[in-house]
Amino acid sequence: MKRLLLVQPRDTYSTGDLSFVSHITKRSHMMVVHLPTVAALTPDGFDITIVDENLEPVPYDTRFDLVGITGFHNHIDQARVIATRFGQMGIPVVCGGPSVTQSPERWEDFSDVLIMGEAENVWPQFCRDFQKGAYRNKYQEHGVISLANGVTPAYHLLSPAAKARYYGGVVLTGRGCPHKCEFCSSVEFSGRRIRHVPIHDVVAQVQTLADSLASLILLGADNFSADPKHAKALLRALGEWNRAQKRPVSFYTELSLNTADDEEFLKLAAEAGLTRVLVGIESLDADCLADVGKRSNIGRNMEADLRKFAEYGILVSTSVIVGLDRDDVTVFERMRDFFVHTGVGHAAVWPLHAPDGAPIKERMVKEGRYVDWACPVKDEGRANYWNSTTVIPKNMTVEMQQQGLYWLLWQLADPVAVCERLQNFLEMYERAPVKNTLHIPGGFTDMGSLHVARRFFWYLLFKAPSRTRKAFFRLMKTVRRSSHPQRMAITVGAFIQIMNHRISVERSFPATEKHPNVQSLTPPHVSADSPLPQRTAT
Repeated sequence: MKRLLLVQPRDTYSTGDLSFVSHITKRSHMMVVHLPTVAALTPDGFDITIVDENLEPVPYDTRFDLVGITGFHNHIDQARVIATRFGQMGIPVVCGGPSVTQSPERWEDFSDVLIMGEAENVWPQFCRDFQKGAYRNKYQEHGVISLANGVTPAYHLLSPAAKARYYGGVVLTGRGCPHKCEFCSSVEFSGRRIRHVPIHDVVAQVQTLADSLASLILLGADNFSADPKHAKALLRALGEWNRAQKRPVSFYTELSLNTADDEEFLKLAAEAGLTRVLVGIESLDADCLADVGKRSNIGRNMEADLRKFAEYGILVSTSVIVGLDRDDVTVFERMRDFFVHTGVGHAAVWPLHAPDGAPIKERMVKEGRYVDWACPVKDEGRANYWNSTTVIPKNMTVEMQQQGLYWLLWQLADPVAVCERLQNFLEMYERAPVKNTLHIPGGFTDMGSLHVARRFFWYLLFKAPSRTRKAFFRLMKTVRRSSHPQRMAITVGAFIQIMNHRISVERSFPATEKHPNVQSLTPPHVSADSPLPQRTAT
């Protein structure tokens, strides 16, 4: 038997300081699914250990015959550290994943073998070659992998320590997205043709996770709603399964804004337990959307679309980009004003980036506006997705983008604003005529959720600023009146995550926070009277 270690490196580029979430919930990360999938693809003859370095240490003191590392570009720095240490021990290191596929040159100097493209065929081939003692230094998948014969991830190989810290599980439902967003690199890896994991395999994997790990499950897809017919069939199956459970689970996924047009889809989603979704808004400006290829959002009434999700009891988190070519400093205030009256939970805002594999990178290089993410323009401190940029904006300085972004992130994560948006969500649901036709699965209470509630309310009563405490208890009055079956889990969960988000924002911009002329950096169309963050306010 060959001893194989599969490692998910710690994320060194993330904005996610998860200290508050971890303190309240004792859980802090979504489960990794790619390493259990690779483990399931591994031929017989290997004794496999999986390590998620976000939650557990890499066992450098254990002897392995082979080490496999995967990740995105935000994992590369730590991947280098891990690979170098094992390489010094004379242990071969093989690396794969989207970043390796899109920019193999970044991984070559510390990897013995590179696996490029999807792993279903080339990984087993490499393993067989390794067992024979004759393997190449590069393996490339050139075809498009069918997911019809789905591989069940080896979830049982995840360590008990990691399972205890995961707040949710992941089940892959498909790959591919038909859209051509210029800033997105996933299509370059997964392709535009949508491929599906068979529905019965998805349901079986959901059952496995529900039995052993998760009450929240991410339905992993590049765009869950891109093939509406198949998505509806899957939702019907998941709804039937969930209604048969004593302890129903909640689902989460990523889908398109135009799904709001399909009320059959929304009803099936709500009744399956898909009550939380991520929707990419990206920009409020149609010209900006056209510039970056996000054409599915052009001409839409975004506020009405978000309201439609809320009417079906589905809480939306949004993704927004600032620093697009037509954006000037007015974008920050316009974004803040847009979200005031929505029923959105988390409104995530990012500066424009040009990741490896995304079409925008080539354009930014040609225009002389690209800054490599290995040494980005950034605020002081450790670079992350907020405080750094790989694209020099056209209509504002980098310093103004950072100040405006910080201001906007702080405004959107303000406890009063968060509670008002969650109240709007619940009230939109209560006013919707469709509410009475829905059969949304209820939540359940166990000892774990009671302990979370105890720690959270202790924080509110004894640690939180009075302003935060008052805002949340006003929200609780709306929660108590609501008829949404998952009202408590959704609102408390969203509030905890966004308060953690607020702490992360504060810690991501040390230079902006300490700048002696912080008001002078405020973009001229953003009111200087609006409250800027204070370190003591968190």
